Amino acid sequence: MIDTTTSSRPPGVARALRRAALPLALLAALAGCNSGTTPATASSPSAQTSPEIHRIEALGRTIYVLDNAAARATDLAFAKGADLRASDMWGWLTDTSGPGVLVRFIRQKGGRFEAAYDVTVDESGRAVSMTRPATPTLTPEQASQFAALQLVSARALSPLCPGPYAHVVFRDPASPGDWRVYLLAATTDPKVKVYAGHQRYIVSGDGSRILSSEQLSKSCLAPRLEVPPGQIPQFFLMTELLSRTPTETHVFDSLLYRLPILVVTVPEKRQWIVDQGRISGPR
Repeated sequence: MIDTTTSSRPPGVARALRRAALPLALLAALAGCNSGTTPATASSPSAQTSPEIHRIEALGRTIYVLDNAAARATDLAFAKGADLRASDMWGWLTDTSGPGVLVRFIRQKGGRFEAAYDVTVDESGRAVSMTRPATPTLTPEQASQFAALQLVSARALSPLCPGPYAHVVFRDPASPGDWRVYLLAATTDPKVKVYAGHQRYIVSGDGSRILSSEQLSKSCLAPRLEVPPGQIPQFFLMTELLSRTPTETHVFDSLLYRLPILVVTVPEKRQWIVDQGRISGPR
């Protein structure tokens, strides 16, 4: 049994490169349980269907879609010769106003920020084209998103994990005038899986004020996991100390690593299964 309580992951281009290099076989973290029983899936009769669980699932899936879009866009940009490591480059933002996701890689030119490269990621999650924008000026929506990210980056909570942190930013569905900013702990080691150490922020719509900030775990959980020859991983077991239910980052990790997560919430010791972006339980 591998019992865990927290974890880590990378930011910016470094993390996108690490993500892109992971073979699918390594995305299955080895874990087990005392009984040989495979945990129930999210489609089982015990699946939780409350509005709150649906909200958590939707947030986790959004984090995954935007994180994946940034990783795929980074792959294509490097393949096309984009210099994303140049001293004037400041990361990226994501725009979902059209079909798929537009990933804009941002540079500083004089006293303003503008798009240096645009990568279109289609609805299947595939990066299909890169262009140098004829109009590099950020839209007001994009500018406020980037301001929110800059603010969080400058005033971030102390990191729980030693590795780099990636970011995901999108409008808060519960308060569309505000931004949700996630800093996702990461790693550049393909054998390390990061299950905790992430942070969540709510930022005002104009990107000028942090309304709330919180660590989503008490410590970093980044186990180095390898599958012994002849064994097939069934699920990853971890405990959740801060929330009475699984969180959106559990949903995100279940999609990222393609392995069910058995989450035990404390102190009730309730068991939840998070699998393929869905939550079932408790039991």
